[in-house]
Amino acid sequence: MSCLVISLDLEMMWGNLDGWTVDGYGWTNVAHVREVVDRLIRLFEQYEVKATFAVVGIIMEDGDGSENNDLYYAPDVIEMLKSSKWVEIGTHTYSHYSGNDRRSFEADLKKAVERAREKGIEVKSFVFPKNQVREEFLDICRKYGIKAYRGNPAWFYEAITKMGELLNRLCRFLDSYFVLSGMNSYSLEEKGTGLQNVPASRFLRPYSRKLSFLESLRFRRIRKEMEYAARHNEVYHLWWHPHNFGANMDENFAFLEKILKCHQRLHNQYGMESLTMRDVYNR
Repeated sequence: MSCLVISLDLEMMWGNLDGWTVDGYGWTNVAHVREVVDRLIRLFEQYEVKATFAVVGIIMEDGDGSENNDLYYAPDVIEMLKSSKWVEIGTHTYSHYSGNDRRSFEADLKKAVERAREKGIEVKSFVFPKNQVREEFLDICRKYGIKAYRGNPAWFYEAITKMGELLNRLCRFLDSYFVLSGMNSYSLEEKGTGLQNVPASRFLRPYSRKLSFLESLRFRRIRKEMEYAARHNEVYHLWWHPHNFGANMDENFAFLEKILKCHQRLHNQYGMESLTMRDVYNR
């Protein structure tokens, strides 16, 4: 079985508090998340492609009504996602908690699962904040009904000391255009522990006007990986954040549509499926 898995981390400002400001990234990117999600849902429906949205639970709240309320809280976006049969809603913790304290992690995840249930959502898929997978917390995920989580692809996506982060970023950048880490598709592991690792294959970098001359290489990199996965009956897992599409929206959606057309061709040629993270576990 070959399949395309798409997952998106829906964070609003909660995932952008360290390093980004409301006056900057908030209004240029996060403020457009509602329009981005609406367009994503319509595009997924058009091409019959499924997606898992891993949601920071606190955005389900109504907020405090302050001037920047809509940059932090988005219960209306949750209703948009619930209305689409092509969308699975997972969790990204309640508060975008990325600490290493077990008790705090469990309390946060418990609250995320409970708040989602109050909204009529049974959470089965989980994405660690900042993609920092903590193996020692997986038993807590199982305890609260999680069936699938997103692992990391290559070594330069793992958490590392600050000294090595510059090298990691350079490797991730180059790997978006050139074959640095291989094809990054994979065969699924057995679900011996009752929890399915669905590793990411590639982060979908947003469009950059400064790097527009590299767009053909960026698409070629993804297309080749998808074709390899389709021919070898493997999983290809693409991920990003809705706020990544907030700026240069038309260019980002044009690029995504090329990817979905590529999947459509591979579905017709090789039977490549479209699955959510939860679907992968159920297989």
